[in-house]
Formats: sequence, structure tokens, C-alpha cells
Amino acid sequence: MSLSPAERRESIGWPRAILTGLALLILGVTVAVYGAQLAIENLTGLSRDQRVWVATAIMTASVVLMAWGLRRLQARGLI
Repeated sequence: MSLSPAERRESIGWPRAILTGLALLILGVTVAVYGAQLAIENLTGLSRDQRVWVATAIMTASVVLMAWGLRRLQARGLI
């Protein structure tokens, strides 16, 4: 079964899909882990519980934003 020229242009192929997925995963983990770590280390005016909540919010927001961004890229056919 062959693809039409329009379908071939829309298909990005496995190498690009794998590289895009890895890039998003690395970016998301970096933001989630190091962003939360920076918040815990630098928000010294807050109590321990407050810093835990801020770190949790940063990690949750990074995962949600990563999923939203991935979906937007898929909707536009970029990945």
C-alpha cells in the first residue's frame, strides 16, 4: 500500500519522531527535577511544607505543559 504525495509530506518518519520525543522528555525532566530543586534550595523564607508544595506545583506544571505542548505540536503536524 503506497502513500499519496500529501500523506508522504505529512509523515515525519521514525527518526524524527524518536528524536522529538527524546528532546521533549529530556526538557521536561530537566525542568521538573532541576526547577523543583532550585525552588527548594532558594526559597529559604518558606517553611519545609511550603517548599514541598511549591516543588510539587513546579513538577506538576512542567508535566502538564509538556503534555499540552506535545499535543499542540501533534495537532499542527509538526511531530
